[in-house]
Amino acid sequence: MTDPEVLRVCVPGCKHVDRDGPYAYRFTLSGRWGVIHAAFHVHVTIHDLEPADAETPRRYWLSAHGEGPLGLARGRSHVELAPKPGGTYLIYDAAGDPDDRLSRLGGPLLRKVADSLSRKFFTRFANAVNGAPVSS
Repeated sequence: MTDPEVLRVCVPGCKHVDRDGPYAYRFTLSGRWGVIHAAFHVHVTIHDLEPADAETPRRYWLSAHGEGPLGLARGRSHVELAPKPGGTYLIYDAAGDPDDRLSRLGGPLLRKVADSLSRKFFTRFANAVNGAPVSS
C-alpha cells in the first residue's frame, strides 16, 4: 500500500502519483467516470495503522480529499488485511462527502461513480496484495 507505482496502477484514471510523506500521496487523475469527464488532484493519507508484524499493517484508515473544476470531495476507507491460505483477504468500507457543487450533479449518480471507483481500486489492490497481475 505504500509503493507509489502499485498505487498508480490501482487508482482508476491515475496519471501520476507523488509521495508527500511516509504515508501521504498526491494523485493526478484524469478520465471519464460515468458521464463525468474531469481532471483533478487527490491527496491521500494512510493513518492509524495497526501492525500485524514489523512490515505489514493489519488494519488502517485511508483519508482522501480531492479538488478539481467540479468542486471538492472528501472520502475515507477502513481497510483490513487478513491472511488466508495462498493469499490475503482484503476487507474494506468506504464513504465520501461531496461539496455542494458536486452534489448538484446528482447524489445517486455521484454515489454510483464513487462506488464503481472504490470497487475498481480495491479489486486492483487485492490483486496486487495477492501477487496477481494488475491492469489499469
